[in-house]
Amino acid sequence: MFRSPSNISRLGFGLFCLAVLLVGTPLAAPGGREPPPGRAGGTQAAEQLYAGYWNAMTARMRDGAHACEGAPGGGCNLAHWVDWQALTDRLHGADARRQLAEVNRAVNRVRYRDDQDNWGRPDYWAAPREFLARGGDCEDFAIAKYLALRALGYGPEDLRLLILFDTGRGTTHAVLAVVLDGRVLVLDNLHGAILPLGDLAHYRVRYSLNERIVVRHLARSP
Repeated sequence: MFRSPSNISRLGFGLFCLAVLLVGTPLAAPGGREPPPGRAGGTQAAEQLYAGYWNAMTARMRDGAHACEGAPGGGCNLAHWVDWQALTDRLHGADARRQLAEVNRAVNRVRYRDDQDNWGRPDYWAAPREFLARGGDCEDFAIAKYLALRALGYGPEDLRLLILFDTGRGTTHAVLAVVLDGRVLVLDNLHGAILPLGDLAHYRVRYSLNERIVVRHLARSP
């Protein structure tokens, strides 16, 4: 489970407020103080970096014209966007586990593309329209799932984008964590199964974030 941090990097509501949700509903300012999701520590350099990526992505959400900017052949196919809206419409009011399973399955069908190949830069957090049009890498899958679940009524306090180290593959990875019935469940683009975070011993969480906070997790003791 997430543990309370001794210090949280709060980068300002303006930095993390989603101006527009996936289906276009304005996001209201959060009320009160959200319980923190993990122990914080170290410098704020990475927190600021991830905040910048998130802020740039949400800014592009306000301008759908960016979806096809720079696409090969001068355009891109946004047919996935219609399917996406139909999916979220269909899942409103459905059982929570069905919502998680169908969102995970639908997003995982989008093409995987490395940021360098896709955008000509080593790291780029795509807005949903960009991701659906051009594909993306692990954090883009996680962000799309996050925003789909926000559109379905999940609160930010129940959602975290996890930046982690995958000891099995020896690489950095990103997934979406969802708190449901007291458990932290992981939606991963690498497989269709939705598993408790505690069952994924090869995943070492380094950072967790949502639209309100960024937390740096202290490394586990040996």
